[in-house]
Amino acid sequence: MLGHIEALEWFVEHGARIDVWSWDEHGVQPIHVAAFGGLLLNSGVGDIAPQFSRDFEASLKTVKWLIDHNVSINVRSKWSWQPIHEAARGGNVKVLTWIVERGVRIRIKTNEGEQPIHFAAEGGHLDVIKWLVSHDGSNKEETTSLPELINVADNEGLQPIHYAAAGDQAECLAWLVAHGADVHVQTHDGRLPLHFATEGGYTDALKWLVDHAERAHEHDEL
Repeated sequence: MLGHIEALEWFVEHGARIDVWSWDEHGVQPIHVAAFGGLLLNSGVGDIAPQFSRDFEASLKTVKWLIDHNVSINVRSKWSWQPIHEAARGGNVKVLTWIVERGVRIRIKTNEGEQPIHFAAEGGHLDVIKWLVSHDGSNKEETTSLPELINVADNEGLQPIHYAAAGDQAECLAWLVAHGADVHVQTHDGRLPLHFATEGGYTDALKWLVDHAERAHEHDEL
């Protein structure tokens, strides 16, 4: 489990590698699991969401130990995700903060152009989104303004608002729109946030988007 440093040390002393890749399609290393901040308890069935054990303090402790033992803070999984992407995906602000303080860029991209804010939006981690927005520009290379991060697109033109819709995250949708995201923005193939919510059958996101459209229509008629 996360934070069991003595167990890690025992395994390493007996020949285990701390940079070993998992055998599944994700191809992650231990540092990716630690940065995510939780272990999968069950994968979920039907409308039941996957359940994770969460311990962000222990995950930070584990990440620090791995870095101290020469694991790269920027190592990529087979999907080209780095620990910062996993921290954002898992809602792990503690690890996210620690990683960025050590020079990892908030806007670092995967091979598909995904940035940490995309993972946070899909996962419904509004605290991570707010943290990323408030710290954007903290690195010298990053001097862009708040609306640009909120509307940053991946290689297919998906912005955080599309990811929030695809993840059924109504609270994130509301916050993003309130801070400059456009509910009518299209991906490169012409899909709107509404399409992602509809395709997935995501009722919370779909209801919020429809209600927002109705409120905007009523406002226009005044």
